[in-house]
Amino acid sequence: MNERWLRIALAVVAVAVLVVLVATTASSTVTFDPYNPDWNGTSEFRALAAEQGSAELITDASAYDGLDADRSVVFVLAPEQPHYARSGQAMQSYMDRGGTVVVAGDRGRSADWLVQNLTRYRIDRTPVRDLAAFTEGTALPLVHPPADRPIDGVDSVATNLPGSIDNVPDEQRVLVTASTAFRDADGDGEPDDDEPLGPFTVAATQSVGDGRMIVLADPSLFIDSMLDRADNRAFVTHLFGDADRVVIDRSHATSGRPPLYAALDVLRSSPAAQILVFGAVAIGLAAIVGWTRR
Repeated sequence: MNERWLRIALAVVAVAVLVVLVATTASSTVTFDPYNPDWNGTSEFRALAAEQGSAELITDASAYDGLDADRSVVFVLAPEQPHYARSGQAMQSYMDRGGTVVVAGDRGRSADWLVQNLTRYRIDRTPVRDLAAFTEGTALPLVHPPADRPIDGVDSVATNLPGSIDNVPDEQRVLVTASTAFRDADGDGEPDDDEPLGPFTVAATQSVGDGRMIVLADPSLFIDSMLDRADNRAFVTHLFGDADRVVIDRSHATSGRPPLYAALDVLRSSPAAQILVFGAVAIGLAAIVGWTRR
């Protein structure tokens, strides 16, 4: 192999390495992360949100101040750590202006602060199973809108060991279980005499100021492996409402954005960084072209 072809081969290898680096820094492996394309991520939810007009992430509560409450909806999926006073106040102000916030709490306690301080509801984290209405086993109960409050295109929604929501008036229920559901307090998969039977509320809404909060006791219906089960996709689209801006609040997350996207955020906000990066890229490309032509 002559020297020129060797240089071309090295340039190809360099480009391949760059592609691998971009791929690995542009994705995440964190459960519920919108940049995780695996079964437990929410990349398909992010893509569905983008079809509304735009989908974006916020990583700081101060971003609520800049949201148009009439044209946006905010999703908080499986918060990993509690929202403290500043986050709650920003969210409260957004809903007071007419905004909608969807909080989908996991079986941890992280969603409790939001739900208990901004609504009258309480999330019971005891896993709910169903002996009759399920998809692939009692751990995946099917829930449905109440008969007197139907949702277009939504007959049933698949869940994965959901919790349930207490203190919900009938007119505020959004999704409920069948009467064959039970709270599996001891985890044995079978109903016992001291374990209450359904129906239970799995999703509820409450007015907050001029807006509202929608509370779900199971965030798993948003993950990639669940989005196409039952009518989950139609239900999620229903939650978007008329908003043309879907906002995913990751200010609660213990893991940050993928490195590539974090770097792009810095690049967008800094003209000096843009000049530096684009200048370096131009010089690098010129050097590679000149090197391979020798």
